[in-house]
Amino acid sequence: MAVTRSHGRLRAQLSLTVRNDSSRLLHRELQVGSCTGGATLALVCPASTTIPVRLPAHQQRRINREVTLRQPPPRTDSIQATLVRPGTRQPFGVDTDGALLLRGGAWRGAGAGRTYGVALGPLDRARRLNFDIPVIAPNRAYIDVKWQGPFAPAGATTTISRCGAGPCTPTTIHPARGRSGPQLFDDRFDFSRGNASSLALRAVTPEGFEVLSAELPWPAG
Repeated sequence: MAVTRSHGRLRAQLSLTVRNDSSRLLHRELQVGSCTGGATLALVCPASTTIPVRLPAHQQRRINREVTLRQPPPRTDSIQATLVRPGTRQPFGVDTDGALLLRGGAWRGAGAGRTYGVALGPLDRARRLNFDIPVIAPNRAYIDVKWQGPFAPAGATTTISRCGAGPCTPTTIHPARGRSGPQLFDDRFDFSRGNASSLALRAVTPEGFEVLSAELPWPAG
């Protein structure tokens, strides 16, 4: 999702690629909305746009849509896009197939208009990713990275990069002992912002095959 602000509204270019690996027809909803309340880790973001997703067995679909959102209140300063089962109630918590939560750095300052989100590589090299940037002090965050797949925890090199006006600068991160396990990479660590407007995550096999990539704006405030 790429977001810009104009006349008090947010304009979001949204792209979703989803594949049904099951042998049955699946029904989902892509819900997009501004967050109006809730706790920090359980925000409530009423959908202003709901896109039905009907996916036959073993089929893949790509959805591109432009949506207009109200600017969220300063307390939440967040918008969210989620793929859920129809009828799922907010706050969603873990009851999602995918969720992208963006804060004000996605539409203000140097980070405005960049494309944020996650892409999982082909052939199920990664099956799930959690990437969060909770700020703990000015220009410092306690990064949370967790991904699952047959190349985890150490079959691919995982890097985090500071991205700004120039090239992204990568730093290798390693699976934390006691947190990681078979097919699970898990690490949490302090990280300074530097001059970054966003952070990018990437995992690549020794042969150069991309397992996953993601980018999020540095949270505003």
